[in-house]
Order: sequence, then C-alpha cells, then structure tokens
Amino acid sequence: MTSWRWRLTFACGAGVWLGAGALAQTNKPEPLKTTVQTCGSYQVKITGNGFGEPQDTLRLMKGGRTYATYRDEAVSLDSCTDLTGDGVPEAILTQYSGGAHCCTMGQIYSLTTPPRLLLEQGLSNSTGWEIVQLDGKGPKELLTSDWRFAYAYGLSYAESPALPQVLAYRGGRYVDVTREYPALLLKGIRAPQPEESVSGTFLSNYALYLLAGQPQKAEAYLQTLPRPEREWLQNYAPDIRQNLSTVGLDDWPQRAGGQGGASWRDLRGGAGGSFTRPGTLEYLGTTVRQGRGTVRLYQQRGGRWSPRPHC
Repeated sequence: MTSWRWRLTFACGAGVWLGAGALAQTNKPEPLKTTVQTCGSYQVKITGNGFGEPQDTLRLMKGGRTYATYRDEAVSLDSCTDLTGDGVPEAILTQYSGGAHCCTMGQIYSLTTPPRLLLEQGLSNSTGWEIVQLDGKGPKELLTSDWRFAYAYGLSYAESPALPQVLAYRGGRYVDVTREYPALLLKGIRAPQPEESVSGTFLSNYALYLLAGQPQKAEAYLQTLPRPEREWLQNYAPDIRQNLSTVGLDDWPQRAGGQGGASWRDLRGGAGGSFTRPGTLEYLGTTVRQGRGTVRLYQQRGGRWSPRPHC
C-alpha cells in the first residue's frame, strides 16, 4: 500500500512538471485567424486567437467601410435572421470578457444602410437571446434571463434565481416588456427541486407573483413557506419590491435620446416609482459618462421618453 501511494504521488508530480514545461514552451501568442461571414449585404469580419493576446476583434462592414467594431476576449456573430419581419436581416453580435457569472454583452443591428442598432444589452451570465414568437404575430420577441438577484441577500451565485426577461420590438428598437406577459411569468413558479436552494426558489416565486401584478398572491404565498424562509423573505420584502420597480424601465435613459440619452455602458441603475405625483410611472436613473455622474428623472409622455435634470 505504501508503494502504491508513493507511485501515485510521483505520477501526479510528473504530470504537473510536464504540464508546466509544456506551458513554458507555448507561452507565446497564438497566430491570429481571420474569418468573414456574410449577413445580408454586410460582412462580419472576426480576427482573433481565442483567449490569447491581443483581444479578438469583430467588425461589421460593407463595401470596405466599417460601421461597428467590438473587441473582447471572445466575439461572435450568433445569428443572421429577420427578427422584425421587414425583409431586412438582423445581425446578433455577442462579446464575452472571460469572467465568471458575468461579462457577456450583446448587440442587435438591423442591416439597413446604414445599419441601425436595435438593442445593446449586458447579458450577465446569459449567453444570448432566445428568439421566440410569444404573441403569435409581427416581429419576434427575445427571451433571456434577468440576474438582478445574483448574490442577493446572502445567496451564493448557485443559489441565485434568474428571472425571465422579454424584449419586444417597439418604436424602432427592442425594449423590456416583461410585465406584459404575466402568464409566462406565472408559468415559472414551481416547487424547489431536491438539489436546489429552497431560499433562491422561494425568492424567485415571490418575485414572479409581484412581476405578474399579483401582490396579494405573493403575500399569500409567503405565508405558506417554512418559518425560516418566510422570515428571511419578509425581512427583505421592501428591498425586493424596490429592486423589481425598475423592470421595464432600465432602458428609459437609452430610449430618451438627446441630452439625457445614455448608452448601456453609461447606466448605473436607478429606481422606479411615482416621484412627482401619484399614479405616474417614472424612473430615477443614474448614469456615469466620462467620469461624471448624473441623476435624472425620466418620464413617458405620448410614447416618448424625456429626462429632466434632478441633481
């Protein structure tokens, strides 16, 4: 037995030593590889070497002109399809920075001339959008996950629930319309599986009732939970409701355009509510641009979103 243990340790040590030697021999950048994919009348040119240096580069091009450039550890053209039903294809692009539980970005371009950016979104731990037809007509909807409760309230990432998020084509861009699909939200309510964290599942169910516009059922559901989880959720209930207040409003700064408009990279969160008068739906959003933070109150009027300076 002693000899067997010695041999196993020796073999593992040799494996580690050989691995380190091989790594030393290959510690140089992999050669760059360029691929070109056609989408409509455009080309998507990707130059890279996986996760080596320099970062991979994606260019959206037509006739030798570059209309958009993205650089990250991994870049891709995920889909080329007509999402809006106008006969013009959309290019779905994603970038991944290599981090854990985060760090995927995505854009959707309508390949008109010039191309139009329909959506730019941080996808967190999601890998992209699922293309679906939820209302049975018109432009396709996009389904992804909302990770706003990642690591919330003492949960580990494995325990954290991901809520469904629905985006629909409205006014020339894709926007969050999750609250318009209560049946889809309620379909996600379920009992925890044996291998799951009951706390994360209970939080998800409680949040889904609230998002579906059924606060009474949310509170009734809360009372059915075992005492430790019930008291835990009751303690955080005000924060959960505030956290959910921005569902469908987070992209208002992007939709506002003009002076108060902001890109996804500028957004730093906010809160939804009735701030100026009862019964109104408003968004108090924070943006950071060129190191300067701004808080603005965004309002919807006649299908348009407008900001007003707050502080």
